[in-house]
Amino acid sequence: MRKLPVPKEVVFRAAVIDKPNYKAARDVPSDKLACPKWEDAIKG
Repeated sequence: MRKLPVPKEVVFRAAVIDKPNYKAARDVPSDKLACPKWEDAIKG
């Protein structure tokens, strides 16, 4: 769109939600969830 370079592949870090931590992950309000900055996410 802006003719900026785009990486061919972007891999985002995932968090595993399992029995010990599912309540903590579920109890975070959506407005408190943090999204990574694009620059940090594409660093790999």
